Parts: sequence; structure tokens; C-alpha cells
Amino acid sequence: MSALHISRRGLLRMGAVSAGIAVAGCADDSSDDSESETSTERFSDLETASIRGDPDAPLVRLPPDSDDSDGDGDDPDAEPESLLVLTESTAVDALEYDREGRSDDVRELLAATTFEAESALVYQARVSECYERRLEYVDAGTDRFDLQFCRVERDASVACEIDREQLQATFVRVPVAYEDDPSEWSVGSSSSCRTNVTSDDGDESEDEGGAASAEDDE
Repeated sequence: MSALHISRRGLLRMGAVSAGIAVAGCADDSSDDSESETSTERFSDLETASIRGDPDAPLVRLPPDSDDSDGDGDDPDAEPESLLVLTESTAVDALEYDREGRSDDVRELLAATTFEAESALVYQARVSECYERRLEYVDAGTDRFDLQFCRVERDASVACEIDREQLQATFVRVPVAYEDDPSEWSVGSSSSCRTNVTSDDGDESEDEGGAASAEDDE
């Protein structure tokens, strides 16, 4: 399979926490704990790129005729929040996404991904116009991954309204080549960063202090 697509409906079915803000999924809930435990390695300095846009429709899509698509590609009511796992270059070639803004960074990240040794994860979810979601770390193993994001304020020069939302799609290159769908995965988000994190622009964000929450306060 070239790509795994999980819509927010799928995230909710597979064990979402707090309406998709902190979500976790497991492909086989019947397996016992000992079978589900997999060795992982933490990566905190991975290359990322992101694009933002209208929150009412997915920014990143698989074609509706793709074997991996859930059929929502042209559905105006499709849930925009989703997760994609790209494991082959053919999936990248078929990928559809809005190519405005920072899409050059996305193309460069995907073009530089060596799928024999790496995979690309795409997580898209809503965020306030005045904040951005940054990757804090990824715990990755041979058949699982855990994404952890944190939220930081955007530059003061950005015109925004705190109560308005955009959809942010974050692309992450991970040094694991997933041959099959990961059996376990999770996505978490906190309202502050516990460590220094680097934005897609290369700017570092200092730890804002305070305990990180399993929920995003967006």
C-alpha cells in the first residue's frame, strides 16, 4: 500500500480523545499489551513543512479514484482533519494539495524523501489564525509512530483574529520506511512547548513554561 489515509471520522472510530484534539488509534484493539508494545526511537529534529488554508475542506487529498482514498476527494462535506502516511513515491505523485503559500517547501521535503529508508507523515487539523502548530518530537518504530505537537504564537506582523481558525497541514519526514500500515499510531498536541522547537522558517521557540496538556487549547 502506497499511503494510509485516516479521516477524522476514522480517528474518532479508532479511539479519538477530546474530539480529535489529542487522538490515538490502534489497528487491532484485540491484541494484548505485550503484543502492542514496540520499540521506538525519539526524533526531535526532523524536517517539516506546512501549509495553511480554509478550515472547511482538506488541504491535502488523495484522488478519489486512488486505492487508498476514502472517497472524499471531491466531497465538499469531507472532514478536513486527517492523517496521511506516505510510503512510496507513487503516493506523492498522486497527492493533491493546495499549492499556495509555502507549498515550495512541501514539494522540496517530499522530493528529498528517500522512501527506501524514510516515510512522510501528513497531519492536518484546525488551529487559531494567531497560532501555529509545531512538531515537538516523533516516537517512531518499525510498525508504529507517535506525533507530538505544541502550539506557539505566530509572528506579531501576521494579521489574524484569535477566534478564527485555519486548517494547517504539517508534513513530517521520519527516518523509518513503513512497508505496511503502522499497527499503532497517536497524535498529541499541547498548548505550550516543553522543549525548543524549530518552525518551518528555521526560527526556534523557547519553552513557555507550565505543564504541557494532552489537549490543545485552540
